[in-house]
Parts: sequence; C-alpha cells; structure tokens
Amino acid sequence: DLNKTCVCQVQQKEEPDESIAHAVSVKLGEAAGISYSEIAARAYECGRTELAIKLLEFEPRSGEQVPLLLKMKRSQLALSKSIESGDTDLVYTVVTYLKNEMNRGDFFMTLRNQPVALSLYRQV
Repeated sequence: DLNKTCVCQVQQKEEPDESIAHAVSVKLGEAAGISYSEIAARAYECGRTELAIKLLEFEPRSGEQVPLLLKMKRSQLALSKSIESGDTDLVYTVVTYLKNEMNRGDFFMTLRNQPVALSLYRQV
C-alpha cells in the first residue's frame, strides 16, 4: 500500500528531506484517501521535523496541517496556515493555543502582524 511505502521512505535517514518530499509527492500524486499529514506525522516521530513540514505543504486540508504544526512547535506557521485557510474556527483554535502556550508579551507580538488573528481574539 502507498502509505506504507511512503512511511518507509521517510524513515531513511541518509536521504535529504527535499528528495524524500518530492518522491512521496510523486508517488502519491492525487491518490484519493491518502493523507500527507499522516506521513508527515511519521516523519516527525522519526526526528525529521523539516521533512514533516515539507510533506505538510502537499496536504490540501488546513485542518490536517495545523494540529501537527502546533505539535511540532511551529506556531507561526500554524497561524499563517490557519489564516490562509479562511477557516475562522481553525484560526481561533491556533490563537487559543498560542495564548495558553506563550507569555502575554510574546503572544501579542505574534498577533501584532496578523490582523485577522488579532481581530478574532478581540471579538472574544
């Protein structure tokens, strides 16, 4: 099955992230039912954070990208992806996560450059 093949690829430590991400995207193409976020999660578990981020770029569903980005402590990227998605619930989820994880100053510095997120936060 394609998922197993791709998971095996992400575990190859000697391969550069860029070439593995490209190989996985070529293999999966537009295959229905395949989740890039699942493969990215496996890459992250194997200590390949940058590869996981590259694989998430192929994931079309923001709702699948954002939770893993938060888990990987890539909160800025998670915030950007949630805003790009246009899904206010997803943006609010990230804002709430950031509020709980950051000190007050860092939290507001992060939102300062994200008017959509700041606006959502102020509405609550």
